[in-house]
Amino acid sequence: MRSQLRFIKWRPKVWVASILIFSAFCSGLRLEIGTIGISMSHLLIPIILTYHAARWSHNKTIFRISISGADVLLLCVWLISMISTFLFSGLPMRSITGALNLTSFLVLFFICKWTFRELTAQQLFSTLVQSAKLAAWFGVLCLVIAWSTGANNLGATFDHINKFNVASVAQAIPSIRSFSIEPNLFGITTGAVLSIVAAIYLTDIRGARITGAFAILGLALLLSYTRSAFVGLAMAILVMVFVSKRKAVLSRLLAIGLLAVFTLAVIMVLLPDESSFKKAVYYKMGFGLFDFSTGTAIPRLVSMEEAWRGFKQSPLIGNGIFSANNVFVNPHTGEVTGTAGPVGWLNGLFFQALHDTGMFGLICWFFFFAFFLFQNFNVYRLLPNSIERSMVLGFLGGNIVILVGSQASSVVWISFPFVYWAINLALLQYCKTQLRVNS
Repeated sequence: MRSQLRFIKWRPKVWVASILIFSAFCSGLRLEIGTIGISMSHLLIPIILTYHAARWSHNKTIFRISISGADVLLLCVWLISMISTFLFSGLPMRSITGALNLTSFLVLFFICKWTFRELTAQQLFSTLVQSAKLAAWFGVLCLVIAWSTGANNLGATFDHINKFNVASVAQAIPSIRSFSIEPNLFGITTGAVLSIVAAIYLTDIRGARITGAFAILGLALLLSYTRSAFVGLAMAILVMVFVSKRKAVLSRLLAIGLLAVFTLAVIMVLLPDESSFKKAVYYKMGFGLFDFSTGTAIPRLVSMEEAWRGFKQSPLIGNGIFSANNVFVNPHTGEVTGTAGPVGWLNGLFFQALHDTGMFGLICWFFFFAFFLFQNFNVYRLLPNSIERSMVLGFLGGNIVILVGSQASSVVWISFPFVYWAINLALLQYCKTQLRVNS
């Protein structure tokens, strides 16, 4: 099966798609105008629209785009968000900003679907993986620079481990964020792409470029110190192993996992108690989740309380985008110390949906993720052994990574998942067409 995988030479239409895909990894490259952040993806929307309009005026081709269940559900989320924002929001300016952001991502999603329809599955795979590799290499380079200079830079930050300025944890370990806003978002986006590469490895399709992609993406993900991405990728790999019925692989993965845990435990025991690395790993990867004084448990408590309060206030369609009062209050002292994340944002997509769009919005998001999980599983089950079948399996895992990651970060408020879902839909459409032709 090794010969089936080829990295396609880039042509003009592939370049257009590659720019769109690469922009999904660049949430940190943005213009801040007041409370509005304009990302690279936002800037590309009018440019790509102009490109397609020029092509249409020259070729006079009929515009065709297939409508999937995911499109309908995403449009429902948008419609509910607009109604709740303009009718019920107590903070209209903040909610309108969020509504404009969601609208731009919806437009980007359909632009990507329109653009990707002309590419093959392998062309989309190639551009996605190469964009992720570029972001990973840049992040690793910035991490090395941060280590040597002791200062933050564009692609690495010392602030991630000690996000809540806990005195017992020294700020001595930088984390990769690459072109993303912060390390958590980089970790989740990298994990979603790494899931596809892992699926290809899992199905015995090997090669130097795939091995290299697996190595650099895995290293970059590890150095982002993103718990939700670690958990999401672990769950994705387990699901992919069971779906692909690779029991021997599962036993090897369990052995490797146990060895890794044992090795880390030995290192932690041997390191002195004053070691910054030991304190940071203990706190960031474990105990911070249960620190209800200053740790990362705070925004989760705030999110749950505010989501329930907002749900009781407007249970059906919510209170409007970013209308939440996410004030960071120390539960022990009662002191107000800021906000838990960006203003109006709640820690976790489902909490955010419950507050902002009510029960209807939460149901739409639930079925949206269920659509991708079911469609990828069903198409994988029907396809014969091929690189496309491995990609579908990888996207099944990648959506698990995004689903898990979205419950702990703001990943659905950047362009990456919308571009990722557009690629997934293009792949599914391509595979379904092949199944019809071969039937």
